[in-house]
Amino acid sequence: MRIFINNVDSYVGKALSADLREVAGQKNRIFGTFTKADADVDTAVLENLGVTRVVSRSDKKKYLADVLSCTLIVYDLHSAVIEDVEMILKHLKLASLERDTVFVLISSVKVWAKTLARAQDARVPLNDEEDEEEEEDEDDETKPKQPKPTKPRTLTDADLDRRLPTLACEPWKYVETLALALNSKDKLRTHVLWSGVLYGNEELTFNEMFKAAWLSQETHHLLHPGSNFIPCIHVRDVARLVRIVAADDQVGPHLIAVDNSTLTQMEIVQGIVDQMSHKWKVPVKTHRNSELVQG
Repeated sequence: MRIFINNVDSYVGKALSADLREVAGQKNRIFGTFTKADADVDTAVLENLGVTRVVSRSDKKKYLADVLSCTLIVYDLHSAVIEDVEMILKHLKLASLERDTVFVLISSVKVWAKTLARAQDARVPLNDEEDEEEEEDEDDETKPKQPKPTKPRTLTDADLDRRLPTLACEPWKYVETLALALNSKDKLRTHVLWSGVLYGNEELTFNEMFKAAWLSQETHHLLHPGSNFIPCIHVRDVARLVRIVAADDQVGPHLIAVDNSTLTQMEIVQGIVDQMSHKWKVPVKTHRNSELVQG
């Protein structure tokens, strides 16, 4: 199988190249563009990533032909140029495909960031086991009643048309719509994968937190109130999900990819400090005056 990975040397691209070299027991040929200029691509990097061919964007006609020659095409919006993705999708729409093709667009849960939960089910119990224990304690009149811990309801496919992105991610939603609209095209299967906050391998989002904790620098803080839940996912899990999507034509066209763990901002930051540094209580920074207060 020929696989095209846009920006194969990017954070997500490296994880994709590692997990897509073999799909369903079949070894694949990986084609990919690089974030650097073609002349600056290191041969050693190519070998390490397992890239068979570097696809150049300089010749538009050849670039489009190389991309469409692949059975699996993967674009990651974290590193892609929106206009480039839009061009590929519009070309796919008009092209006469010679083989069954799978197009995977990796997006972000930030496209859902401003989605308002329906009032009737905005919050759900945080933990079923805790709820059972609380029900048992209700008969004990000596214990004061505590409010049940809750979390926001998990968004599902049913909320797809209601998703509202952050301002920066509005163009992402636009290309998602273009990609999903192509599912009606013959010999083309498209998928949008919304990843949680990415971590692992080279580490991007949490890198400075880990570094400061390792150096015992008490620079960490929480944005008030710190109780917001942050959906995360390991970058290699995203790559493995793409591999599953490529091999299984029964997978749905839209997937929200997050860890099973349900952690708040406070649990993540305090956890990093507790595990990597001497234990100290991470303070909370208020939004209005940026003052640090003890949470």
